[in-house]
Amino acid sequence: MKRRLAAILAADLVGYSRLMRADDEGTLSRLKECRAKTIEPLINEFDGRLVKQMGDGFLLEFPSVTAALSMARAWLKATGTASSQRAEDNPLQFRMGLHLGEVIDDGDDLYGDGVNVAARLEALAEPQAICVSEDATRHLRGDVVAQLSDLGPQVLKNIDNDFRVFQLSDSLEQATGSGNQTLEQKVVKKPSLLVLPFESLSDSNDGELLADGICDELTYALSRSGFISVVSRQSAYGLKNQALNLASMSKELGMRYALTGKLRSSRKKLRIYIQLINATDGQEIWAERFDGKMGDIFALQDRITAKVAAALGTKIRMAEIAAARRRSPSSIDAYTLFLRALPLVHSMREPNYIEAQRLLQAAFEIDDDYGLAKALYGWCCTLQIPQGWGSVDNAEAEGALRAREAIATGYDQAEVLCYGGYSLGYLLRDEEEGIGILGEAIKLDPNSSQNWTFLGWMRLYGGNLEEARESFEEAIGLAPLDPFAYRTHAGLAFANFFLGNADSAIGWGRRALRENPNFSVTHRALAAALVEAGNLNEAKAVVQALRDLVPSLTVAEFAKASRFRGEHDRDRLFAGLESAGLPSQ
Repeated sequence: MKRRLAAILAADLVGYSRLMRADDEGTLSRLKECRAKTIEPLINEFDGRLVKQMGDGFLLEFPSVTAALSMARAWLKATGTASSQRAEDNPLQFRMGLHLGEVIDDGDDLYGDGVNVAARLEALAEPQAICVSEDATRHLRGDVVAQLSDLGPQVLKNIDNDFRVFQLSDSLEQATGSGNQTLEQKVVKKPSLLVLPFESLSDSNDGELLADGICDELTYALSRSGFISVVSRQSAYGLKNQALNLASMSKELGMRYALTGKLRSSRKKLRIYIQLINATDGQEIWAERFDGKMGDIFALQDRITAKVAAALGTKIRMAEIAAARRRSPSSIDAYTLFLRALPLVHSMREPNYIEAQRLLQAAFEIDDDYGLAKALYGWCCTLQIPQGWGSVDNAEAEGALRAREAIATGYDQAEVLCYGGYSLGYLLRDEEEGIGILGEAIKLDPNSSQNWTFLGWMRLYGGNLEEARESFEEAIGLAPLDPFAYRTHAGLAFANFFLGNADSAIGWGRRALRENPNFSVTHRALAAALVEAGNLNEAKAVVQALRDLVPSLTVAEFAKASRFRGEHDRDRLFAGLESAGLPSQ
């Protein structure tokens, strides 16, 4: 056996199980044709070697990283073009991972970390995209590296060290030459962002170094969030001190948003101006000013990064939702369906909820590996229970199934773990598992207010009241203007009620009710707190509004479905609701 360095390419067919369910013989025939007419000729053209094929998966090696990447791009382009020409309802789409590492060669097969890392990178890639390790990028030309999106350090399953990962996505429309693709031909396309070098308005070198440091930290933090692709820092630094044309840069780099900033510092104070711009039309989406004191520069840098990253997550998501509503039916993809479903879920209205579930089902029918759609579907099922929509048993079984599937494919995506972890913890009444998965989400993206909110609810169910309140407060600190913060404020209403702070519970409950009067969970905490505060008339009005939302709800039904474990807390809550007019049976 020999040890040596090799450029390893791992690839597999996206949605293989779904394709086989739809047409097993046809899928196998098309895959064999793709190997014979596309894959093997390209392997020969770029002096590669097919090590083995494992069902829908391929393992290849090449004499150089450049040869491997060139072959991979040609492969994706060829399969995309073939799908367009044949107008298939279920085109063959691939995802790939490329790594340069040490392998063990026994003459027939390859083993070792080089192979394992390539396989894990392939699992990270979007459909019709190639994930490339940082080790591999060091052997690529600068103009090629500039086309890669920086995904930041990633935790790879069963791999000890974090790997910095880059992604190259060839546009499906460009590859196919078709603007009339069917719904099933669309793939998930995350929004992309370029963090431009911040401008230092200070005379000292310290100001410029701090500006560069904040850019680096923001790029790193945003790349770990998982909901957005971030253009590599190499590309950003190449634009430093240049006159910029955002529209042309948007086309060249494939990015939808740009983040710019200016920094002004003195001996004691620091002021940073941040601007988020739609790169395609130059319109400002959001602008903010941040002030701080020059002391511990790393602590200041971390604080600013956390605030900006949290705010950007909210602003970009809302901009994406608005854009999704404007897209024509011919340009709808799985990601657009997810975005259209999200505000429908948050409306907490049953007709909208039914439509949201339909959109999410369509999303993961397009891409069976789209974990985010399945994870949100799981959360939808958790809402059925308190809102009184449909069968509880069906909701628990189907929601847990989708959440498990989501986590299996999206174990490295914070938002998938957030929705999926909460859904499993709630639907299976297993706060320990929910907290564990949400903890992993926070490791990936500690600046997500949503992660902290869902963790707060899990802690609340388990009776860890102080920790729950701290989690909700952390969420508010990260995103004080979150348009979906009614969940956080409702959680604070419950936490404060259980802790005996009726006045605080009433304040947070009233606020949550103003933000979303259809979220029936809020009414329960608010009404019980009002009873304990002696405001029975308002408590009765709140319970009447609750009964209008969930006509069949009784104290007994609530007690049966409730996830709260603290017996004393439950007794106070149910007694308060009964005093305010909720029927006992």
